[in-house]
Amino acid sequence: MEAPTVPAWKRLGLRVKETIENDPLSIDSHYTASKPKDTSLSKRKTDELNTSSEAPDELQKKPPKRPKIPKSERKPPPESDQLVYLKSYSLNKKEWKFSKSKQNWILRHIYNQTVIPETYSEYLINYLVGIQGGVTKRIVEDAKRIIEEWNNFMTEEDKVEKNEIQSDLEKNDSKEIEDTKKKETKSESLNYAPPTEASARIAQKIILKLDGNHISLALIDKSSEQEQ
Repeated sequence: MEAPTVPAWKRLGLRVKETIENDPLSIDSHYTASKPKDTSLSKRKTDELNTSSEAPDELQKKPPKRPKIPKSERKPPPESDQLVYLKSYSLNKKEWKFSKSKQNWILRHIYNQTVIPETYSEYLINYLVGIQGGVTKRIVEDAKRIIEEWNNFMTEEDKVEKNEIQSDLEKNDSKEIEDTKKKETKSESLNYAPPTEASARIAQKIILKLDGNHISLALIDKSSEQEQ
């Protein structure tokens, strides 16, 4: 029996396939064309993309703001060393130690209620009573000056108020002239800052404790006597 005849075109295709499979150059070119990808390079690009995509989110995320606490609920500021020194003189005399710098600080701020609050006034008076030497005389003189300024200012203010009341009651035709005079008088009495009432009261206590004299405060002591 004769072998089946293979067509010429098929025989040609088989030869070409066989040649390619046995040709070593064709194998090299195959591997050269399909080089393995550089994994490190692709990973680096991926990381850069991730970083750039995450950066805006990180910039947008701001730390949360602290909630505002009402003034009534806020903790008081810490007590300064000078105030502790001042208070310790009255409350813990055995452990208290003299400090020249702290004493000078106290003397500079006797009438400054922002620095030495009014709640420390009794500690302040006790400390000033214990001071010895020529400093005491100067403290008393300053206290008298403050009371004098307070009394002068309050007396002038009292006069202005009485004039205003009187002019309102009279209601005369020269009201405009009187108003002008009142404004001028009042502006003259307000051309300087008077001592505060708290300062005047501290000065009064200082004179009483250090000098033994009681000096009345205009309008304050008078109103207190009327209430009694």
